[in-house]
Amino acid sequence: MNTQETQADIQVEDLWAQYFLTRSSDDRNRLVLYYAPLVRLVANRIAPRIPSFQSVEELCSCGQFGLINAVERFDLRRAFSSRPTPP
Repeated sequence: MNTQETQADIQVEDLWAQYFLTRSSDDRNRLVLYYAPLVRLVANRIAPRIPSFQSVEELCSCGQFGLINAVERFDLRRAFSSRPTPP
């Protein structure tokens, strides 16, 4: 992992911590913007397999609503870390 990725991880962790303290819509929106590229990535991957969606943009729109809901409902006390921890 390079220094830029580490800095980004630290910044997003700080943003999560701040969001849990304030629950402000501005902090929530920053988190949603941070994770928005992931929504587009997933939408591009699954769009060809879902015939009911007219476009990737439509799928992204639905994904954004899901992301907002996920950020609002995320509970840090029930979270797990994807980072390896030493034994």
